[in-house]
Amino acid sequence: MEGSLAADSLIQAPCRPSATVAALMLSLVLGIGIGSINLYYELQVIQHDLTGIPLAYQFPLGIAALLVPLILFAAFGSAILPAERAVRGSLVRAFEYE
Repeated sequence: MEGSLAADSLIQAPCRPSATVAALMLSLVLGIGIGSINLYYELQVIQHDLTGIPLAYQFPLGIAALLVPLILFAAFGSAILPAERAVRGSLVRAFEYE
């Protein structure tokens, strides 16, 4: 019984919001950064291989601004939902899984 109580006290440990915010900001920066690099190189391939017409690269600020909430929501959901599920699950079942 003592080990179970110790594990329960670990589950109730406070969350560090700074780590969550840092993870969300990192996913936001990586998502927009890698997406813009991908767009640039796709335009280069289209220009070189298909059309032969120079295509000016213009960063889509409006679309990036619209995607910010979506990226944050996806990052938050992928970080919090499995953690909440693990906390609410059975401790014995979690040990059986491991």
